[in-house]
Amino acid sequence: MLKNYIKVALRQLWKQRFYSLINIFGLATGMTVCLLIGFYVADELSYDRFHKKAERIHRVLTFAKVGESEFNGPISSPALMKDVVAELPDIEAATRLDFRTDQIIQVGDKSVTEPKVVAVDTGFFSIFDYKLIQGNPKTALAEPFTAVLTPESAQRLFGTEEVLNRTFSMNDKEYKVTGIIEAAPANAHFHYGILYSFSSSYKEAITNWGSLNVYTYFLLKEGTQVAEFDKKLNGLFPKYFEDYESFIKLEASWSMAMQPMTDIHLKSHYMGEIEPGGDIRYVYIFLSVALFIVVLACINFMNLATARSAHRAKEMGVRKVMGSMRQALIGQFLTEAILLSSIAVVLSIGMVELAKGYFNEVSGKLLTMNILDSPLNLMFILSFALLVGLAAGSYPAFYLTSFQPIQVLKGTFKAGKGSATFRNGLVVFQFVISIGLIVCTLMVNNQLQYMSHKKLGMDKENVLVVANLDKLKENKASFLERLKGERTVVSATHAEASAFSNYDGTYFALPEDEDNGQIFNFTQVGNDYIQTLGIEMKEGRAFTEQFVDTASAILNESAVKRLGMEDPVGKKILINGDRYLTVVGVMKDYHFQSLHSPILPLVLEKGNVTSQALVRIQAGDYSESIAAIENLWNEYAPGIPFHYTFVDQEFEKLFQSEQKLGRLFIGFISFAIFIACLGVFALSAYTAEQRTKEIGVRKVLGASEMNLLLLLTKDFTKLVILALLIASPLAYLAINHWLNDFAYRVSIQPSVFVLAAGIAVSLALLTVLFQSLKAAKANPVKSLKSE
Repeated sequence: MLKNYIKVALRQLWKQRFYSLINIFGLATGMTVCLLIGFYVADELSYDRFHKKAERIHRVLTFAKVGESEFNGPISSPALMKDVVAELPDIEAATRLDFRTDQIIQVGDKSVTEPKVVAVDTGFFSIFDYKLIQGNPKTALAEPFTAVLTPESAQRLFGTEEVLNRTFSMNDKEYKVTGIIEAAPANAHFHYGILYSFSSSYKEAITNWGSLNVYTYFLLKEGTQVAEFDKKLNGLFPKYFEDYESFIKLEASWSMAMQPMTDIHLKSHYMGEIEPGGDIRYVYIFLSVALFIVVLACINFMNLATARSAHRAKEMGVRKVMGSMRQALIGQFLTEAILLSSIAVVLSIGMVELAKGYFNEVSGKLLTMNILDSPLNLMFILSFALLVGLAAGSYPAFYLTSFQPIQVLKGTFKAGKGSATFRNGLVVFQFVISIGLIVCTLMVNNQLQYMSHKKLGMDKENVLVVANLDKLKENKASFLERLKGERTVVSATHAEASAFSNYDGTYFALPEDEDNGQIFNFTQVGNDYIQTLGIEMKEGRAFTEQFVDTASAILNESAVKRLGMEDPVGKKILINGDRYLTVVGVMKDYHFQSLHSPILPLVLEKGNVTSQALVRIQAGDYSESIAAIENLWNEYAPGIPFHYTFVDQEFEKLFQSEQKLGRLFIGFISFAIFIACLGVFALSAYTAEQRTKEIGVRKVLGASEMNLLLLLTKDFTKLVILALLIASPLAYLAINHWLNDFAYRVSIQPSVFVLAAGIAVSLALLTVLFQSLKAAKANPVKSLKSE
């Protein structure tokens, strides 16, 4: 029976080669996109799940609010771990992580820049399943000034992976290599090159729970109720928070909570994340797009099958008269659909192989996508082909086998009449999806363009950031002075943090009203910082060489507003209750964080605790300027790598994930629109074929080609316009929900819907026009000679 089904199915596919090809290509395209999305989603959902104890690993979150200011994030105090482990028996293991980027490592006379260096406790190896290739996990980091390296870092530093007991210097301290550790895989929420003992860090001596500067992880014992553990953890706050009574007087709030590690990549978007993560919302969006694309491809199949029902009606009538049961006929049609789907799957596997390089480049991932390497993948592919075949073939199978054989064989049956409304409904549904996706694509692109070109309140162009300035020590001032003398350098300064950064949170209060405490963003900068970044001053002055400016500060407008200060210049603010700063100026608000967030209060202090040089250079060819700065660096810091970036590049990184997802979104939607147009193309070809004699008669009676074109295209145009009316409000709701995540966003203009309508109608008309023009130009003699 099955053999006969397959034989007949192959004959039908060959007989209707044009429509079979369109169906196969449409399904293959849809399956390719779905497979790519499937690999992407599977990778996103796999983050950190390779750890055997992943479900019991939690990270500490801190929620603090003082006045109108608040801090919510994954950062905690170094003292927290020691105090909590001593108090709560629910903890099986604990570790702190303190990240350092682009550290200068010296091995003999050689200096190397190590991108990711992390201080950890010995509990690190009990919590995470990172294997030590060499060394003992219980003792490797037990002693101060010990370190373990990944094979890549060992090769980079020493030129070999045999490095046990060798030493290197970092920040003028010597470390002994006690192990080699495997690198973290791509689907881990943090990565490292060197791990060194936390007991080597000065932060080990911190005792105040209010000093937030490390990441704390707990491995909770089996059966621990996380909600109960959170209550116990917060109950320790009054005992260990220094000056708790003063904190309470500020009417401040403080709480902590355990965050499952498996939630970090997709569900954690706090200030101070270790690395940029994904977003569970985009996972849902891409899964929806995948579903829509498969539905579009299946709709094409159903549309063509029902439209061509007249060609199969007599076959069904004869088969029924000869004794075929309806179940057998349904089996025949489903076999045809599954066979067609299977061919499409094989084609889609090849298309995935061709597309995976470009897909990885756009998505920023390194997915192997070797579909046939795993039995599980193969089972998924076969199941996918079966499911799509059943979904696409079910309606045609039941519809085509429902014909009455007497009506068919007598010629009284009018095929396609009852299904026309259904087909039109499917076409409308296709274009509702396509138009909605076009609107979303246009708005995503508008928001990305807005973010890229928005005026930030500063001039980010032509500003170089030179790292590791602190390595120059006492020569720092001399280096900066020489920099300013370079011909292509406009101005130069130094700073503690990048121009785009989440600065350290700290408390501030006015001496006149010390109860008005606030959490502020804070950093130290040098002279000419305001001028170099092109920030506008609202009142007062900037830091310049004309003034000594000891214990001085510049506030942004948001900080002044938050403190409720009037005429702030000349007044003092109290920092952390231990020192006063005099306000010498107020700068206009500028964006120093992602546009997802509103502009927060910021205080700049004149100081020397800085590690970066900011250099504004002349516009044009940067090579001369960079070469001059590098030569000067090598003169002051021989052997220390010259590392630089541009401020505008740092700004781009703030929404790099949105850019990647935007490109993926546009690519997937392009395929969706293509599949919809492919179906309309095939349907228009069939419609033109069915109306061949009608067109011949009209031409003989004097109808022009333009009249015939309008006749053949108007029905599809009406359907597209109806789809536009349905899709527009749905698309508006969807894109408005997405834009709500941005503090600074574009407005949804009616022109977007007009443009989407124009694109949709144009695509539909162009798709139909080829077949319509072909039919309109046909010789009526050939059309009517059989009459």
